[in-house]
Amino acid sequence: MESNQVFGSVGFVAHPIGSERTGVSVSKHSVCDLSLVKARYVGRNCRVSALKMGIRDVLESESSDSSSVLPKDRVALLAQLSPEETLSALLDALRENVHTGPSADDGIDALYAFANVDVWSIGHSFFGKSMDLGQFERFKRVLITNPYQSLLGHLERENISALRVDKSHYLSRFRVLDSVGRTHSVFSFSLSESMLANGGQSWMVDSIIHEFSCPATDLSRNEDGA
Repeated sequence: MESNQVFGSVGFVAHPIGSERTGVSVSKHSVCDLSLVKARYVGRNCRVSALKMGIRDVLESESSDSSSVLPKDRVALLAQLSPEETLSALLDALRENVHTGPSADDGIDALYAFANVDVWSIGHSFFGKSMDLGQFERFKRVLITNPYQSLLGHLERENISALRVDKSHYLSRFRVLDSVGRTHSVFSFSLSESMLANGGQSWMVDSIIHEFSCPATDLSRNEDGA
C-alpha cells in the first residue's frame, strides 16, 4: 500500500521505512517517483496552481516571502525546466543549509529528494564509491564530513565546465570555496532526466564526485602568477 505525503507545497512520494526522515510516510518507490501533478503554492492573497501558471511566475509570486517555499519545493519546480536551473537551485539549497532550528538540514534534504538512488539497494556510487545511502542519516553523514562539507555554506562557486551529453544527460563541474574561505574544492555533477509518477519529466542528480581540494591561498597564488 502506497502513501504520499505533502512536504510544503509539492507532493513527494516518500522514502520507505528505515529512511529515518521525520514525518515521511511509506512507499515502495524510489526517490525518483515524485508526484508534482497536484503541486500548489499559497500566495499572500490567492492560491495558484503550478499547472495553470508558469513555473517562474509561481516562484516570482513567492519571492516576497521566500521563507514559505521549502528548498526542495523550489527544486521540484525548476527540475521540470532544465538541468542548469536544477543544479543551481540545489547548490543554493546546500549553500543556505543550516544544522539547527526549524529549517535544519533543509538543503541536504532537498538534495536527498533529488538524488537518483534506489533506496532499497545497499550499494550506491552516488559519491564516487559504493556505499549504503538508503537512509537519510547515512546520506547526510557523507555531506557533513570532508570533502563534501565544502558544499555546505560555501562562500563562492564557479562553473568550470558544462556539457549537455544528450537530451537526457548533463555534466557539470564546479569549483567552490568552503564556508570559512580556506579551501577550494572541485566537484563534478551528473544529472539525468527521469520519469515522474504522473508521466512527466524531472531532472535528478545521478552523482556528485569530489575531484580534488587545495588551500585557497595556493589557488590565489597561482592566479596572481599567471
